[in-house]
Parts: sequence; structure tokens; C-alpha cells
Amino acid sequence: GGSEFHDLRRLNQIAREEKFDVELANITEEFGTLTVAGPMSGALMERISDQDLNNWKFMDAKHGKVGGVDCLGIRISYTGELGWELYPAMKDMDAVYQAIVDNGADLGLGHVGTRVINTLRIEKGFRGWGHEMNKDTSPIEPGLMPFVKIQKKANFIGKTAVQDMLKTPRTSETVFLAVDSPDVDPEGDESVVVFGKAVGYTTSGCYSPVLKSALAMASLPKTFTTPGTEVEVMLAGKGRKAVVLEGAPALTHAARERLPVVKEEKIKVKTAA
Repeated sequence: GGSEFHDLRRLNQIAREEKFDVELANITEEFGTLTVAGPMSGALMERISDQDLNNWKFMDAKHGKVGGVDCLGIRISYTGELGWELYPAMKDMDAVYQAIVDNGADLGLGHVGTRVINTLRIEKGFRGWGHEMNKDTSPIEPGLMPFVKIQKKANFIGKTAVQDMLKTPRTSETVFLAVDSPDVDPEGDESVVVFGKAVGYTTSGCYSPVLKSALAMASLPKTFTTPGTEVEVMLAGKGRKAVVLEGAPALTHAARERLPVVKEEKIKVKTAA
């Protein structure tokens, strides 16, 4: 997507520096992308895919038939809900799209725009390229370290650099702000102010149906990242009151699925004691 050429340049750079005997070809334009997401997406995929969904785990990528044509599918969704990203060849996009529409009518299928997807990903706490993370940030400040297996034996590219960074306390952190602003929503790149002085900036923002208020992600100095800390976000020339939240206001589908298991385990432990 938006980082296509950035990623390609980086891969070419690594290939040169490591002297890998590889040839990179950009085939982005040869494939399209369609996404199905939501509580009924599994039922829809059962109808249009030849895969066994019971064995299609989160983050798994599988080649198979979707809508009767060859297609790569990944069980993932930027909405944080149950979903699949589908990558058919451009010539097969219409066939896959028609299969989705024809088989999803009685399941309440609807079309959504990118602002809806953006709202859902912010509520779930998903970071965005060019917002919470870019080529000038490390995985540490935006809170991406759970995805970095620093204990991995392999000396993967960037491992030493991250280890060195972890030796020095970070001065900033990405947090979530509930913003009291009924007439204008944050979008990102707005100043965050404390006692009239700019101390940080928003990275993303939206109106949150979960909070029933404006919601922003922001980069702030560690001093102001404690949940409950009050700050102001500058919107339309006015300082709007905001408070630091404990975390993302909504749980992902995967996190919600784990909740009953966690509760059951706690009950067993308590009973055994």
C-alpha cells in the first residue's frame, strides 16, 4: 500500500549490503485486494472458499480457490474483527467481488469506506504507517515491541540496534486520549498542550462510537502518559480537554475470544486452591 516503494528500496538495500544472490520484482500491480470482515465473515468465507476454516488460524496465509478462482488469503483484518484479506490476480477481481456480493446478501453484507476502517483500527489500538510509525521511529515508542522477538537466537536485521535502544529509557510513548470535542474530531498532527505549552502531538484521531466521544492516539513525553493525566488537544484553534486512557478502548476479536478461556482458568485455579 502506502509503503510500497519504501519497502522495495529497503529490500534492495538489504540485498546489496548482505550480498544476497536474489532478484526482486515488484508485482504489486498484478494483484488486487478485497477484504471481508465482521461477525458473519466466517460464514461468508465458508460459502466462497475451498479452505477448511477450522484450520485457518489468525495470521495464516493460504493459497486456494475463492469465488472459483485462484486466490491468496490471509486471516487478518485492519478492523480488529474476524476477517480475511483476499489477494486475487487483477483479472479475477470481478469474479471474487461478485462471489462476495452474491453470497453475502442474506448475511447483512455492506460496503464500508476507509474512514470506518480507520475508526475501527484506532479503537482497537492498531498503529498506522505514516501515523504512529514511520522511518524515523523505532518499534519501541509506538508500543510495537510485543511483535519483536528480541530473545530469538537469530541475529535478525535491526536486532542489535533495538537492543542498544532498549538500554536507554524512552522519552516518549504512544497513548490514547479521550477528547471532549463535540463539534470537531481529531485526525492527527494536532498539538497536545499542558499549561499552555505544546508537549506532544496526536498521530491519529476519529470519533469513537465505543467512547461516544472523540478519540486520539498521541505521542507524549513519559511524564504525561499515566492514565488519568489531563491534557488539551488543539482542534479548530481551541484547546479541547482530554484525558489519557489506560489503553485502546475496544478489544480485538481475538482478545474477546480469549476472555472466556481466561475466566474459566481463573475459576479452576480458585476452586483447586
